[in-house]
Amino acid sequence: MSESLQAETESLQAQIASLKRSLERERKGRKEAEEVLRSQTFELIEAKKIAQNKANRLQQALSASKQIVWEWHAKSDEILMYSNESEAQSRIVNRITRTEFIESLRSSHRQVFEHQFTAHSNGRSKMFSVVVERMSKRTNQHRWVRLTGQCSQRDEDGRMTSMLGTFKDITSQHQEREAYEIVTRAFVNAKKPSFILSLEDKKVQINTTFANMFDIQGRHIEWDALCELLPVELIQTHQVKGSLVFCADLLIQGQKVRCDITLNEMQTHHNVFSYTYICGTCLPITE
Repeated sequence: MSESLQAETESLQAQIASLKRSLERERKGRKEAEEVLRSQTFELIEAKKIAQNKANRLQQALSASKQIVWEWHAKSDEILMYSNESEAQSRIVNRITRTEFIESLRSSHRQVFEHQFTAHSNGRSKMFSVVVERMSKRTNQHRWVRLTGQCSQRDEDGRMTSMLGTFKDITSQHQEREAYEIVTRAFVNAKKPSFILSLEDKKVQINTTFANMFDIQGRHIEWDALCELLPVELIQTHQVKGSLVFCADLLIQGQKVRCDITLNEMQTHHNVFSYTYICGTCLPITE
């Protein structure tokens, strides 16, 4: 074989070897790319499942707490309210301009709403939160509502362009609180030894007659200390059963004294088994 032919053969062999190496690198690179793509696809599917699960849980929480999602857009200056039902979570149930919403508020609450909205829009507050009374077109009644929200987008100049939050009708809670305050004032001024137990936050209200009978200074007593004087669990049991008059031994100034306990019938509660507060009187049995 001539030298030129041998050189040409070696050159071809070198080119073939180079092509094989290139092909192998290409196959390896393609395989790695496929693995990355497959991995990213699985991650995307898993992330979608997690996001959907979180969305479902949020939807259930909103529905259980009777809250709905609302959204405000600066471009249209509209407030959109969405259904909190999972099967219609994207359905708009109400569309109203911010001006119309403000006009539906009680006149004394309009400035409060505007102040809180502007403060959050200008970045002076981390959260928009307001409790206002407004006229409901659906019921044609004034309803107390709580709106909370947070800026969801700003433009390049820092101006708020959208806000997202929750809306809840709290009329029943507000009425309950008003009733509680009325009962509190009545019992504080009562001549009989009277007490009010707030079960949700474990706060106690007693009047002067009660404080004098149990030798409590300043009409102030903590929940745990009261439980040593009154059979709170027994009182709750009677309240739920509806047996509002019963007898119990109370520790009065170091001595056990048989007393009549009478619970107030005018209770407000979420349901028959879950009272939010209990009012009552206790009188020693003299006979």
